[in-house]
Amino acid sequence: MKTLTLEVPDEADELDLRMTVACKLFAQGDLSIGQAAKVARVPYRDFMENMGKYGVSPFMHYTVEDLQHDIDVLNQRK
Repeated sequence: MKTLTLEVPDEADELDLRMTVACKLFAQGDLSIGQAAKVARVPYRDFMENMGKYGVSPFMHYTVEDLQHDIDVLNQRK
């Protein structure tokens, strides 16, 4: 990954900025959820739980095919 340096006001919330950028990149399809969590520098679970605050769903790229695959995998475990 590239490193980007930004100058922001001292009162800017660093976590909020990282989450905003990471959510935007995920929403655009540029990053997976795991990659976005790393960009935001938060644990995967925390990232998923807080994406909604930034108007992004963790399931926005989840397709019918993904659902069918998950069902098939679960059915194989029976």
